[in-house]
Amino acid sequence: MNVTDRTLQNKAKNHKKLFEKYWIESNHLYFNGAHFYLAFYQRFNSTKIVILTVESDISNKVYKEAFEWLVILMNRMSATREIGTERKNINMKGFYKTRSFLNEALVKAGLSDYESNVLQECLQSMNTAISLQNRMIELMDEFEHYREAKEKQGSQYTIQNIEHVHDLHAEMDYIQFTQGQTSYKSIDYFASLYDIISQNKTFSRLANAEIKQYIRQFSQGKEKLKTSLDQATYVDDLETLSKEEFIKTVQRDYLKRQKESTKTLIKDLRYPKLSR
Repeated sequence: MNVTDRTLQNKAKNHKKLFEKYWIESNHLYFNGAHFYLAFYQRFNSTKIVILTVESDISNKVYKEAFEWLVILMNRMSATREIGTERKNINMKGFYKTRSFLNEALVKAGLSDYESNVLQECLQSMNTAISLQNRMIELMDEFEHYREAKEKQGSQYTIQNIEHVHDLHAEMDYIQFTQGQTSYKSIDYFASLYDIISQNKTFSRLANAEIKQYIRQFSQGKEKLKTSLDQATYVDDLETLSKEEFIKTVQRDYLKRQKESTKTLIKDLRYPKLSR
C-alpha cells in the first residue's frame, strides 16, 4: 500500500480541522494484516497525531501496539540517519597522517622503553579510530541501501524490519561511544608524545608542523570530552561491556525509555483515543 492511496488520503482529510496543515509519514508499519500510518496535523505550535489504516474493526490493543512500533520506526530512522551522516563525514586525514608518522617513528627513531610505550599507545588509538570509522561508513551505506530498497517497496516496514534498523543504530551507538572512549584514554599519551617530540631531535625531524598540530589536537580537550561522554550515556558501566553486551543493553534501555515517552505521546493522539 502507498501513502498516496486515495482511501488513505480521504481518511486523513476527515481528521483535519480548520486552518491545519497535515501530512502522512510515508514510512509505515505492516502489522497484524493491516497497514498503519501516522498522520500529523499542525496549527501554530500545536501538533496532533492520527493513526491511519484503511482496515476496519481494529482493536485499541492492536492500535496501541502499532503506534508503539511506528514511533520506534520514526525515531530510529531519524536517529540512524542523523548519527550516521554526521559520523560518516568526519575528516580522518589527521588520523591517517598521524598513524603514518607513528609507524615511521617506531622504525627510525631510537626509542627508550617509555617512549616506545607512548608511541605504541598512540598508534593503537589511531588504528582503533580508523577501524571504527570504516565500520561506521559500512553501516551507514548498509542503512541507506536498506532505506532506498524499502522506498521502492512503498516504505513498508514489518516489526522484523524495524528491529533490523534498531540493530544498525545500536551498533552505530557502540562505535560512537567507543570512539569517544578511545580518544579520551589516549589524550594523556598524546600529551606525552608532544613533549617527547619537543625534546627529541630525531622526532622533531620526522614530525613536520602539520603532524605536530594533529598531535596537539589529540592531546587537548580531556575534560570537555569527559563531560560529553557522561551526558551522552544513559546506562552505567558501558565501558566494561563487550560489543554484543553493549548493543543489547542500550537497546533494552532505549525501548524502556521509549515506552515511557509513548505514554505521553498517546495523549496527543486525535484518533483513536487510546489514553482512556
